Amino acid sequence: MAFKFHNFYFSLVSVISFILSIPILVSGIWLIIRSTQTKCELLYLEVPLISCGLILLIVSALGIVSAQLRQEWLVIVYWIVMGVAVWVLFGFTVWGLVISGHGGGEVVKGSGFKEYKLDMYHHWFKRRINVENKWNCIRKCLRERNVCDSLSEQENLSPKQFYLQHLSSIQSGCCKPPTQCGLVYRSPTHYDRPVSFKSSNPDCTSWNNTDLCFNCNACKAGVLENMRMDWKIVGKISIVCVIFLILIWFGISVFICGVVLGN
Repeated sequence: MAFKFHNFYFSLVSVISFILSIPILVSGIWLIIRSTQTKCELLYLEVPLISCGLILLIVSALGIVSAQLRQEWLVIVYWIVMGVAVWVLFGFTVWGLVISGHGGGEVVKGSGFKEYKLDMYHHWFKRRINVENKWNCIRKCLRERNVCDSLSEQENLSPKQFYLQHLSSIQSGCCKPPTQCGLVYRSPTHYDRPVSFKSSNPDCTSWNNTDLCFNCNACKAGVLENMRMDWKIVGKISIVCVIFLILIWFGISVFICGVVLGN
């Protein structure tokens, strides 16, 4: 009777861990789809998420099978592999949440959008995006995705109408100059420099009406803001799943101790 109870308990926790591994796996796939198809972002958190989610999925299936076959050695294998995967995933999730905790934009007074500064983001993010070949690839991707087209098509917008627009972080950082530059608005993607123009902000001198602000630090910050928000969403989902998986792993540890002590 005790073995049947343990068998039922182990099958139940294996099924629960199998279900919990699915949102982790899906989250990693979602990040890759977002980064490669729409956002042109760097891939760092995605691969560990998918790897851990896939391992947990397979190991949980192994746990279900081992419970049915009543093979204790399979239970031990399941416990060890699951423990490694869960704690590695926990580490990556906490790391992702810490990294994504830095940043966010500053509201521009009288406007419907925010502006983003590279200095506001975690130094790990800044080091990665400042690598020349990586940023060149991201910038090329942004151009190919025509991220500024929706603004350039609205040539007749007055300054007041434009500043009420709700811009994405990439549009705000890459498609217009920072408002502090004081450039003269002509259209959403066309600005003139005043005759006596001077600025210590390198983004103000990087702006031109052909390349827009794709060479600006504000553009890099806009990309990082997208990554930050995606990572925060996925991190919140993952941390909930990981907490339950850790509880399950400790429960299995108690189960294994009970079997060993019982023998």
